[in-house]
Amino acid sequence: MTDSLTVAKSFGKRHKNVLQAYDKLQCSAQFMRLNFQPHEYVDGRGNIQRMVKMTKDGFVMLVMGFTGEAAMAFKEAYIAAFNAMAAYIALDQQTL
Repeated sequence: MTDSLTVAKSFGKRHKNVLQAYDKLQCSAQFMRLNFQPHEYVDGRGNIQRMVKMTKDGFVMLVMGFTGEAAMAFKEAYIAAFNAMAAYIALDQQTL
């Protein structure tokens, strides 16, 4: 599991913008329940702030909506991995 603070740091985004992207997701209620967990943390000033913990699937759903260099690199790598998996499955089907 990862969290919205880590996502913000990894993608060079402000945490509040990651939370806004999360708030705007239009996933099904079931997907949201299974892949995102609202949490809180105490910031450096001692204030309680909200954050979101997420599964791998939740992470992918969230960052697919991001823009910028880091987001594009992630999307390209994701597509390449998907294509490699599809090619492997197709090759495996040919050997059956």
